[in-house]
Amino acid sequence: MSAPNPGPQPVRTKAQNRKIMFEGALQKAIEASPEMARPYFLSVAPMLVTIFVVVDFFIPYISHANNLAWKYGEKAYIALLPYEPEYLFPMVAGVFLMLFGGHFMMIVTCVEAYRICGWDTTKAGLTQLYSDYIKVKDANAKDDELDEDNDGIKDVLEISDKELVTRKFLLFLRSCDPQKLAFALAGIYSGFIAVMASVRIKMARTIALGVAIGDCTSSVLMKTFRPFLERVVPAEYHKWIPVLIAYISKLFGIYIAATVERILTAFHSGIRGATLFVAAFTVYTKRRGVGALSEGYWDEAFAFLLAAFGIYAQISSGFRLPFPLNLLLLPVTIVEKILTLFVYYVPSDAHA
Repeated sequence: MSAPNPGPQPVRTKAQNRKIMFEGALQKAIEASPEMARPYFLSVAPMLVTIFVVVDFFIPYISHANNLAWKYGEKAYIALLPYEPEYLFPMVAGVFLMLFGGHFMMIVTCVEAYRICGWDTTKAGLTQLYSDYIKVKDANAKDDELDEDNDGIKDVLEISDKELVTRKFLLFLRSCDPQKLAFALAGIYSGFIAVMASVRIKMARTIALGVAIGDCTSSVLMKTFRPFLERVVPAEYHKWIPVLIAYISKLFGIYIAATVERILTAFHSGIRGATLFVAAFTVYTKRRGVGALSEGYWDEAFAFLLAAFGIYAQISSGFRLPFPLNLLLLPVTIVEKILTLFVYYVPSDAHA
């Protein structure tokens, strides 16, 4: 007895389709890049494709975890509704900022800069991008199900790689509004540049202060350590001693300036976190019949005490997170390190 005919088999899988579309988009981006930068993009292209394949493999699991988190998060929010989470969440944010703001100096700086000069344009841009994303996603899902030649195989699984990339690119062009897309990207970019400029100016001021401190201490270190180094270092290397001492002085000065900046951030975050907490806590307690904090200067006094405690807690800990908070806040720490690397080590002309 012969085995049943399984029917026509697809030429490619959906995962292979996504990889082909990513490779096509990456190729277009490389072709549109400046000629002098093209070799660098070509050298990292295979790595980017590999990363995409790995991420694409885990996307179903991430999506499932996200759906579960959203499901249980929604249940938790509904359970918290009697306790007015619109006041509980600001209180939690205030406590976090009050106790850990100095630990995450770069995040606090970026958030404050966004709040002042970049959030409105970025929010409008992200809202528009999400709207376009929903349109393109729905159109792409419908396109993936088309079988116009009625051969039992979805059209997107049997056309050539070039045809697939062209088809999806044209689908994208039909589905979104180019003027709104350009406005959204410009808004996000302008907000990002404004924030990075303000953060870089602040960091440049810190480095300038550190260099000035280093210049002041250089002469002292020169008188103190140069005679000793000249006795232990061979004579042919003595010419490097002043340079070495000068660099060590500058590094020491930058460390002092960065420490001062972190302490200032601790003061700022302690005061702002305490104010945020007390503002929400005062309304929260008043709605429950306890209005003592809203009378006279009790709320200001309470905020002052909390701010002093938060500043003391941050400085006395040496800006180190105790166990197990260092594990629980590891994702926040990673974001802090990435922002620090970006602000300090990415050249300014990289944004051009």
